[in-house]
Amino acid sequence: MKKLLIIALVILFIAPVAYADKELQWSGFFKANGTWFDNHALRNDNTENSARYDQDGEFTMKFIADESSYFTFRIEIHDEAWQDPDAGADEDITVERAWGTHVFGTKTKLDVGLMSGGGWATAFADDVGGRYRVKVTQPFSENFILVGLLEKGQENYSDVDGLPAWDAEGNSIDTGAFDEGDDSDNYAVGAIIKAGPIAIKPLVYLIVANDFIGDRDLDRLLLDLTISGDLGAIGFETEFCNNGYVLDQPAENDDDEVWGSLGLYLNVWANLDAVKVARTRTGF
Repeated sequence: MKKLLIIALVILFIAPVAYADKELQWSGFFKANGTWFDNHALRNDNTENSARYDQDGEFTMKFIADESSYFTFRIEIHDEAWQDPDAGADEDITVERAWGTHVFGTKTKLDVGLMSGGGWATAFADDVGGRYRVKVTQPFSENFILVGLLEKGQENYSDVDGLPAWDAEGNSIDTGAFDEGDDSDNYAVGAIIKAGPIAIKPLVYLIVANDFIGDRDLDRLLLDLTISGDLGAIGFETEFCNNGYVLDQPAENDDDEVWGSLGLYLNVWANLDAVKVARTRTGF
């Protein structure tokens, strides 16, 4: 997966950056806070005083090679050295997002890298966070858009002999080669369909978690359907999701563990000019 991401980024950006004028857009914030504790132990002699300060920042940069190729990068800075004196400065700087985008002549949009994932349609049952993905978006018309993606779910490194390459404390056991086949990979196909004031968003999401428990694999299939619309005085959105799980048994003669879950979200409101009232939400 990592090799695929690196190759795709190189292909996307070497040629455009070499010949096109470049532009950099950025935004963000940085703040510093100071705190003074006077007699924080509440003693009569008032001798226990202390102070500390911390800093926090977030910066988003967009490197534009041309109209069809650009790279988005976001970092966060947390001054937490006072919590762990042994932590270096690098421990407090994290790359939250870093992905490249290219739009082909067919209007096909390709995104590669670390981007936001784990959400679809409404916020119901979402788990949004940074995901390493290869995402393709293809609009066929204003009313029909198709989305497909390959996503890295988790790095489950193991040695070529099938044994874990890391112990419980995270220390390397062996310096041999690793088997990328033990990773957890996700696959998804979704669509955005508009029919007048109604929007329909189906999604099929497959998670293949290799070596989820020991050498037992877990497969999860999510079927999601969201329908929303604005009918003038009335607006609504509803989302239904069906999760199916299959966990391999350690013995070949045993049946796999199979279970599932259902979820439903409904939101209906009335529009009175610029006011929204009578909002109701249910879910299970």
